[in-house]
Amino acid sequence: TARKPDISGFVIATQQMRTVVASFNILFIDKGSSNGLEVGDMAKVISIDKYNNARTIGIIQIISLKGQTAAAIVRESESVISKGDEVRSMK
Repeated sequence: TARKPDISGFVIATQQMRTVVASFNILFIDKGSSNGLEVGDMAKVISIDKYNNARTIGIIQIISLKGQTAAAIVRESESVISKGDEVRSMK
């Protein structure tokens, strides 16, 4: 079973700097091994609308780590994931 660490961060880039629209695309987040992440960890992506409503729009899994950043594959997406969307623990 995949770990679900306690994290709070943001999507900082998407593969080829485009909007991520589908599962199995790659994105990058502003948390890494120095934040306790490990390869295989799962997290959710949250979109905040202009009325400050939060909605889970995707599930990601960490596939590569650096100290302050990580690459993740989109396992599920309900809508477009964009740079600036929040990454939170799945707890």
